[in-house]
Amino acid sequence: MSPQLYKTVFLSLAITASYAAMVCLIGQEPDPGSSQQLRWVIPVIDPCSCTDLQLGGRNTITPYRPFNVNYFDDINLGDIKQWLNCSTQLPNVILHRSLGAKRDINIPCRNQSVNPNRFEVRGNPDLVKMVPGPDVAHHACAVYAEVGSYLDLGDFKDTCISDPGLCKSMTWSLWLKINTSSGFTGNRYYISSGGQSSQAVGFALLYKSDLEKFALISRSVRNTIDKRYKKNRIPLDSWFHLAVTIEIKQKVVKDVKLYIDGEFMLQDETRTPIAGIEGRYTKLYLGMPNTVDENHMLTTYSGSAAYSNLMMFDRLLNQDQIKNLMK
Repeated sequence: MSPQLYKTVFLSLAITASYAAMVCLIGQEPDPGSSQQLRWVIPVIDPCSCTDLQLGGRNTITPYRPFNVNYFDDINLGDIKQWLNCSTQLPNVILHRSLGAKRDINIPCRNQSVNPNRFEVRGNPDLVKMVPGPDVAHHACAVYAEVGSYLDLGDFKDTCISDPGLCKSMTWSLWLKINTSSGFTGNRYYISSGGQSSQAVGFALLYKSDLEKFALISRSVRNTIDKRYKKNRIPLDSWFHLAVTIEIKQKVVKDVKLYIDGEFMLQDETRTPIAGIEGRYTKLYLGMPNTVDENHMLTTYSGSAAYSNLMMFDRLLNQDQIKNLMK
């Protein structure tokens, strides 16, 4: 097989692979994190979803992908689950939005246009723009929404994105950069599929300036867990990786855990307010509570932040899996 045909097959698999049982190719390409050294790579979101490995080809350049990959110095074509220390229960990605755009060395991120196909801009569209994303390999340009605007990612009615009780458990993953120079007083929201009030079940992350604490809330129709973290526990004005695991049993939220840059963060306070109303507000917003739509509330609740590579899994990821999402 010619090198070009190898490359075609290799890239084709990277684009079409999913979390179903499948045979994956493992090939070589330059690793941007190791001075362009040729290393092995399995070009899928989660290599643990592969049932078998076969040798692929070699890329002479590192291709762009809307997800992160791991590189290896050695390969094992035997038991992939044992080699990669995979869990026996594979997580399914039920939400994956890059939110940004492909990096173009000829066009700076700040000069690229916001893609309306990834989300709807609410409020003032002039306050949403593309900005440089996290400084990791292959990362896309990110989207920044200033106070007075927010991102509507769509309606997720009858899914565990808006109702945590519909999943056995879940893990959220997002790159986030909170801007404190604009709108950092009062209650400022960064993620909301509900949960911030009893009007809606869901998940929310917000900052309460009167308490100088961040609130991480998961609300189901049966209970609510609201964990609080002191202001200095969350990076401000710089990119960080946010991961949240939500453990659920029989529609009851048993526990919520926060990971910052792959490290577990112990909460400073835990509250258990009342449960929520199912199915009333089911949209997912970035930068606004999903129970508020009125434009005149934008300056009161919208948070100023940049967002990149939002993912949600229908299982609990362990700490090693969470750290792999950062690469």
